[in-house]
Amino acid sequence: MQKFILMKPMLNPTADSGPLIFYGAGVVCRNALTYCSTHMGLRPRFICDMDNLKVGTRINGVEVISFDTLLSMDRKAIIVITPGAPDVRKEIQESLVAAGFHNVYAWGLADVMDQLFYGRLAEFGKAIEQNKEEIEKLSPLLADDHSREVLWSLIDIRKSGEVNGFKRIYSPDTYFPADLFKLSTREVFVDGGASIGDTVELFRQKTQGEYYHIYAFEPFEENRERFSLNVEDDGRVTLLPYGLYDENGLKRFNTGINTNSGHVDEKAGDTVIECRRLDDMNLAHAPTFIKLDIEGAERKAISGMASLIRIHKPKLAACLYHLADDLWHIPLLFHELCGDYHLYLRHHSEIHYHETILYALPKVIP
Repeated sequence: MQKFILMKPMLNPTADSGPLIFYGAGVVCRNALTYCSTHMGLRPRFICDMDNLKVGTRINGVEVISFDTLLSMDRKAIIVITPGAPDVRKEIQESLVAAGFHNVYAWGLADVMDQLFYGRLAEFGKAIEQNKEEIEKLSPLLADDHSREVLWSLIDIRKSGEVNGFKRIYSPDTYFPADLFKLSTREVFVDGGASIGDTVELFRQKTQGEYYHIYAFEPFEENRERFSLNVEDDGRVTLLPYGLYDENGLKRFNTGINTNSGHVDEKAGDTVIECRRLDDMNLAHAPTFIKLDIEGAERKAISGMASLIRIHKPKLAACLYHLADDLWHIPLLFHELCGDYHLYLRHHSEIHYHETILYALPKVIP
């Protein structure tokens, strides 16, 4: 449990070493950034990646450099390899050592996520202790036994720290679970937190290109640029430069603490994003399906789209893991605002506490 904390002296740059550099600008890198920043007080100087589309961009404020740039650097640099596949990490480690780098370490997704989970156990435990009544209130509101199993299993895991429990409640098909609903050829998909377009592309695969329209909300310019490169616009995709919230205007956003992209933080935010209430957007096409992965702003966003939900009855998939009490407070908020929905919980990872999602499905399909 403490192995990364014990690694801190090895990763901490000194006068005799080169800079700390992460290799691989993917999801493991983002989570490793969080762990190093939050629990070790460390921040890499650069992130290296072979993808030329990523070179020159920034992740949580850290510049992405090319492999050629890395090869021009001091061989005393401390390099943490973060790609997910073990064989890929091994191959990269061997090539870096052959190039003369000796302070090279490999981290996998499970390693980093375990450490992030362990680092939040006290926070989880406190939230559970303070919200026992709310958790008990949610259980009978859930629409099936598996949802209740997910809820109580996650409560037990968060109290015990027993990460093997994730395997027992795992479900496939993140955002599009086949056991809960099927997508129609007339879907109007709202992707809240569209990032670089990965969920939009998954939606297109699931619908086999048979859908009506996509509204993708992404407040960060660098992500929108990559979205435009990754997602072919066939005239049915509208990319909007906003975050979803419960009020319109500029909000301070912290890019360096949460695990994916950050979170709204009016006091300590290090950048500014523009936010919109979905109720005020006057979209040309009424949404039939809304996905929210917006770094702890899910509650605010739901409050800002309550009228739209009541009128048009879209399906909703909302992430429940960014804040310690999201697991019960988001479903309870949705039930309070829109009571004529079935509520389901599904957990979509076998190895970590992320990927718990609320699926809210209208009782009467419009």
